[in-house]
Amino acid sequence: MQGSDRWQVVTARLSLADRAGPDAEVVEPSLEQVLDLFARLSRADGGDLFVSGTPGERELMLGGGPSLYLVSCIGDRYGAYNLVGATACRDGWLTLTVGGVPSAVKAAATVGVELVEQAIRYFFVHGGIDPQLGWE
Repeated sequence: MQGSDRWQVVTARLSLADRAGPDAEVVEPSLEQVLDLFARLSRADGGDLFVSGTPGERELMLGGGPSLYLVSCIGDRYGAYNLVGATACRDGWLTLTVGGVPSAVKAAATVGVELVEQAIRYFFVHGGIDPQLGWE
């Protein structure tokens, strides 16, 4: 970033569990490129998307798919936050492929595509969690 303290997304990395397409990494992506990577994840049977930026070495992590996701935001002195939706009262467990491994997760810890896209858009511009969304 050459001495700037302005927030900037520096990489977006996609890893698909089903190998329906090649993994991808985009350096200094545009918002459209990040949303395109998320669209690829939403067409796969699971995987992960990591969106990283600086300063603060913050990262938005998305795992799962094709319709439900685990979303977390972490970073230097920022803590860890997990996105929860209005449907967080759902009971039970489901299986999502995260980190290349089918994993049992609480249904209440997952969110749908619309909330993920809102979280991506806010993170891309501000480097943090959208205060209009529910985070734990």
